[in-house]
Amino acid sequence: MEFCSLGSGSSGNSFIVKKNKTVLMVDCGFGLKETIDRLEKYQINPSEINAILLTHEHEDHIKGAFSLANKFQIPIYLSHGTYLMSHKKINDGYIMNFKNSIKAFKGEISPFFHFKIFFVPSITLLYFPFLRYT
Repeated sequence: MEFCSLGSGSSGNSFIVKKNKTVLMVDCGFGLKETIDRLEKYQINPSEINAILLTHEHEDHIKGAFSLANKFQIPIYLSHGTYLMSHKKINDGYIMNFKNSIKAFKGEISPFFHFKIFFVPSITLLYFPFLRYT
């Protein structure tokens, strides 16, 4: 398994996880052009990305996710809360086929409500919600 940081900080966060031929993007907090430029730096073609996993709804984690997913028909996985809070971004042009299940296909979005185990080829992921106390 290989890991690559495309960037981490208040201006954007994005990581790549590769295993065999599977490429998972964790967060996509840079704009579309910046994300593509950063991927090219590591010789990753955006069309090779199997899925985008969004950890939470902050702009520095989701900024380019929906544009990238729409342009390259990449499924997005995110929590129901992140989906609700990202709604403006989704409405800004992401063509969404909403699917309330753990299996997402290209051009679909799959929000999670409870503990889930889901698979992106070669990679098993466990989603678990947590409560925030203020």
